[in-house]
Amino acid sequence: MTGGGVKIPDRLDGFTITAGNANGIDPSNTGGGMYTTNNPMLNDVTFKGNFATSAGGGLYNVSNKPTLNDVAFIGNSASEGGGMSNNSSNPMLTNLTFIGNTAQYGGGMANAHSNPSLTNVTFTGNSAKFWWRRDV
Repeated sequence: MTGGGVKIPDRLDGFTITAGNANGIDPSNTGGGMYTTNNPMLNDVTFKGNFATSAGGGLYNVSNKPTLNDVAFIGNSASEGGGMSNNSSNPMLTNLTFIGNTAQYGGGMANAHSNPSLTNVTFTGNSAKFWWRRDV
């Protein structure tokens, strides 16, 4: 379930998720575009212009292993992981682009206790205020 109470399907194909806003109280301050705890497969999905006050402007993964193919993160923002944030998650990422995402930590992607697998992933024009975080 997301902070807003919408169940994420096991598979999502051909969608654009835009202008999401996670600005509530935890956990409704993470995953501006999508918050996952299951192991979804996302194909041909674009996260554009989403916002979270905490983590995962576009996508927040927690304690899972999602599979993402042909996914774009464009112009999302958060405190951690402007495009995507992984917390105790091991996503499999293939053919992804992270373009123009912003955050305090991890402009394109932030990882806490996570080990993503990246194949053909491009980071372009993302920005973060800090390059290192001691408390993670």
